Amino acid sequence: MRLLIDNALIYDSASATFERGRLVTLDGIILPPDTDGIEFDFVLDAGGAYLIPGLVDIHTHGRAGNDFCYAGFDELGKMAKSYLKSGVTTVMPTLATAPFDELLSAADRINAARDTGGARFVGLHLEGRYINPGKRGAQSERLLSLPDTDELDVLVSRAGLPFHVTFAPELDPGGEFLSRVLELGGSAAAGHTMMTYAQARAAEQSGITVYSHLFNAMPPLHHRSGGVVCAALTGSAFCELICDGIHISPEMIRLAYRCLGRERTVLVSDSSAGTGCPDGHYRLAGVQITVKDGRALTADGALAGSTLDLFRGMLNLMKFCDIQLEEAVVCATQNPARAVGIDNLVGSLEPGKYADALLLRPDKSQGYTIERIILAGKPVNI
Repeated sequence: MRLLIDNALIYDSASATFERGRLVTLDGIILPPDTDGIEFDFVLDAGGAYLIPGLVDIHTHGRAGNDFCYAGFDELGKMAKSYLKSGVTTVMPTLATAPFDELLSAADRINAARDTGGARFVGLHLEGRYINPGKRGAQSERLLSLPDTDELDVLVSRAGLPFHVTFAPELDPGGEFLSRVLELGGSAAAGHTMMTYAQARAAEQSGITVYSHLFNAMPPLHHRSGGVVCAALTGSAFCELICDGIHISPEMIRLAYRCLGRERTVLVSDSSAGTGCPDGHYRLAGVQITVKDGRALTADGALAGSTLDLFRGMLNLMKFCDIQLEEAVVCATQNPARAVGIDNLVGSLEPGKYADALLLRPDKSQGYTIERIILAGKPVNI
């Protein structure tokens, strides 16, 4: 498939600016814009619309009524199409705490469904088991475990790379678990943690690349003891933000963005099975959750993921922080890709990367709407 998108305002991730130009793709890969001698199969006149990279969600447990821990092949295909329709072209399936054999089975099913015609499933994100019971959130306490390198080896061998794990570094005081993650070629996030400021600084120096859902499932910022939030805001690692206005208040998102800037902000959905569905009862791993009025809650009232579309999260970031589209785009595309080491494949509209993109139009009521989705160099009907 040879595609030309002409007359577009194309996003440059390096400068966070839009420039009028054209995007040339061949067999799903972006080519240099000055490539000559190609007879195109499809020419799309963007009519001056904004062309941005497809969104990259590295922290999402499910949507469309299904959870990655238990979804079968058909359900995974349904999820992939639902992600794509929402503007997400790359997904890192995220598994919450579950019995180890169920995590392995989930990894096998996800591997078998990586190309279903919807959003691309890339790698695996394990958010569970190796977390602090005091900040477990909606996850099952009885299934938690101390960081286990033997389990890690087995899971990575089954899931393959890229592999990303959220864990509580204070449960790995000698650093053996984090070292093994990095030796295997994976990446790591600090989350569901009760780290001190000093422990967080040490974890960054040892190789964590991101703080998982900043503010959530960690001690709050305190003026006498900084803690993990202070370390995250003043450090150098990426920080995930769930911009639904529920997990974090708009004013706290504004504070975080003032500290992080577009350079270190990673937007995630942390979406659960009820995303894109009516209010009702769903599952997050093995935990029953109820979605009502946009909130996903356990029986005891704990937040259980979100019902957020990542595109809506990007628009919310713009609204909450009073920033323009060009600042927000990198937070939902290149930054998440960099945080888990897949920016060689996705996250920007550079030659050699997958030709995944969204055409956006300004909208008075919503800010912007998705007019067209491009996946692997092919226009998608939405």
